[in-house]
Amino acid sequence: MVNSMKLFSFFFISVGLLIFSTGNVNAAECKPATINFVFRDSSNQYISGITVNVFEQKTDADGKPAPGKKIAEGKTLATTGIAEVKFTPSIQSDNIYAFKVFDKNSEAGAFWFYDNFSIGCGESESVIKKLSSITFVFRNDLGELKKNVKFSLYTQRYDVDRQPINEKEDLVYGNFDTSIEGKIVTYVADKTHTAKGVGGDYILTADLGSGVGYIETAINVSAGANFNYEYIFSDVAITMEDAEANLLEAGKSVEIFEQDNNIKGDRIIVKSVKKLDYNKKGQIIFENSAGVYAMVLKDSFGQKDVFWDVVIEKNKRTEKKIVSGISRIYLPVEMNKLLNINRRITLYSLTKDNKGNFYRDKKIGNLNISDKGYAEAHIAPGNYLIVYSNSTQKEYGGIYEIEQSKLQEVTLKNVEVGKIIGATVNSGNQNSSGSVIGNLLNKLKGYILLQVESLGEAWYVGPEKRYYLKDGDSAFEIMNNFGLGIKNKDLNKIPVGIIYDPAEKDFDSDGLSDKLEKAIGTDPNNFDTDGDGYNDSEEVENGYDPNGKNKLPVDKKINERLKGKILLQVESLGEAWYVNIKDGKRYYMANGNSAFNIMKNMGVGITNDNLNKIKAE
Repeated sequence: MVNSMKLFSFFFISVGLLIFSTGNVNAAECKPATINFVFRDSSNQYISGITVNVFEQKTDADGKPAPGKKIAEGKTLATTGIAEVKFTPSIQSDNIYAFKVFDKNSEAGAFWFYDNFSIGCGESESVIKKLSSITFVFRNDLGELKKNVKFSLYTQRYDVDRQPINEKEDLVYGNFDTSIEGKIVTYVADKTHTAKGVGGDYILTADLGSGVGYIETAINVSAGANFNYEYIFSDVAITMEDAEANLLEAGKSVEIFEQDNNIKGDRIIVKSVKKLDYNKKGQIIFENSAGVYAMVLKDSFGQKDVFWDVVIEKNKRTEKKIVSGISRIYLPVEMNKLLNINRRITLYSLTKDNKGNFYRDKKIGNLNISDKGYAEAHIAPGNYLIVYSNSTQKEYGGIYEIEQSKLQEVTLKNVEVGKIIGATVNSGNQNSSGSVIGNLLNKLKGYILLQVESLGEAWYVGPEKRYYLKDGDSAFEIMNNFGLGIKNKDLNKIPVGIIYDPAEKDFDSDGLSDKLEKAIGTDPNNFDTDGDGYNDSEEVENGYDPNGKNKLPVDKKINERLKGKILLQVESLGEAWYVNIKDGKRYYMANGNSAFNIMKNMGVGITNDNLNKIKAE
């Protein structure tokens, strides 16, 4: 057989795969091959504007397909929906090709197709692929369409604690806009068509301006399918009134901050999120992602009055009423009648030494006694030196504690003030029994009390009063009224407690009710969710993770601070938990009846005499 003879051997087409083999073909004799790409959506309509890159297909060190040299590219046309790609096949390779396909980004979110596709010199083939997509629509909490919403989309990765993260290199596209139509479609790879065959989850971040941000994780797409994603913006409607139930003045500004805890477990404000003005209804609407925030209102002297635990729950509107305090300050009765008394009152901040002595610090401001006989102002809570002066310019008064959200009447004392003020703090016009009652209230705050001298009636001790737990409905109302928002990462640092309730279903008989299993993420149909040989309730009782191998972390500071509190998961569906003061564990309250059962089991006995010292609702 002559060497210059051109040898062609054609094999067969199987499952859409064309194999073309060349013999001794000179490069100059190899004519360009043509691939016509068509990409379709889930409804089988062609998609324009999709870019395709053709690569030589190689094999990596693990024997898996990998891209080699990029040899051609094209984009589907709006008129035909076809991307015609021409290139000259290499006669030195096996002519196996891989395709990278993308809508917005050539890396993050791009599709990879490793089909062992082969084409030879002068050949023409068509490739048709169905692409997965996400259709984004945004609505407010009333279901009304929000238009021209700008947002970004990231591929989702995880840190070592399996918390979702997104960084600059994960950005698919940062300038999506739903336009006046109110929706937008983008094409991103599912898990089976990502570069490494992993991932396929996405993170959305939306910004409505002025730093108002939303984050939604774990947006998942399936091969060839469209995911209709409707995002409901969450917000909180905050009504503000003063301690006499008068609505806050329209146009009054407040500032919203992110709220967190320091290493001691104390609440702190982190960074400003947005400034808002109250409307004529005495209300602001604060839109943001689910979480816990702090609202700062300036008092009459420009000081910050911080209102904690402004909770936004996921995909819904929550409502909160905030009350600004009113302080009315009177001169001593015997002084108020004298005309030669300076009718101006001065407030100072205080410092305190390690012996408990207070010292005058900075001047806060002055107040004038009005014709009504008192000076009135909104003063941020704290301890203040409040003084007046007589004709000799000597100062009289004392240290007074101003409490938040209350109408407080303070009558100044006719006592001369020196450099070291002392350690006595006055709280307005309290009678002598007030401190005893207050001490008992503070001691039992967060407890469930049972009347041992009666029929075992149950009471929940709130911040200022006790509330009767008559039945499931009343327990449910207390859950809503006193629930504090908490993020999952902090909630997971509080150990889970178990109370057996025969009325609750336990399908797999592992000692955990089906409702509790749903709340902590275990399988209600499998008594050993993680398959380690220990049933789920054993692991929960001993502090181990029933969904994994490790022991669950416990944050003693968070645990101690939240004892006696009712917690609501703001990043989930508002699941409620009660943190028992006695053992520090959290107990799941799936509904009013289970809350009532848990509270009854957590109760401590109290005599009627002591109970009556705590004001009832």
